[in-house]
Amino acid sequence: TVNRIRENEAKAENPVGGFVGALLGSLLGAAAIILISQLGYVAAISGVIMGVCTLKGYEMLGGKISKTGVIISCAVMVVMVFLSYQLDSAILLSKEYTDYSVFECFKIYNNAVFTGGIIWENYLPSLIMLYAFTALGAVPTVKNRISKQYALNTFYRMDGQSAPVTEYSEI
Repeated sequence: TVNRIRENEAKAENPVGGFVGALLGSLLGAAAIILISQLGYVAAISGVIMGVCTLKGYEMLGGKISKTGVIISCAVMVVMVFLSYQLDSAILLSKEYTDYSVFECFKIYNNAVFTGGIIWENYLPSLIMLYAFTALGAVPTVKNRISKQYALNTFYRMDGQSAPVTEYSEI
């Protein structure tokens, strides 16, 4: 309806709130990645959870999601997927080397990654797969949000054709 369109367009986007929401949502996604991995699985669902939770978090605290929101959410996802993968690897190391805490292993592992002290053939495939799974969750969610926005700004004529709403007139 016209009122619903007006309400949706009147919502102001809050990028700062959206960023906080994306960050909180991505923490849920990171927890899923680490938990599922610690159970011994590499599951697509963990990346999907990351993508959906990050975008939904932005939308919940940002008011609505726009291109800016998608960009901010994607940046948060890229960083959080990397950090969760690093933390998961540090947890695995700390189980193997019990003299070191998870945080010490995190520091050692990150140092090895950034100074070339790891075997890239073992490291990169799993990280790339995790990014692919995250995209698997994020892309459909973004498409759904965009199509919802388009649907709210479209009206349908009696002859079945659609046209974007450019003016509002009360009937």
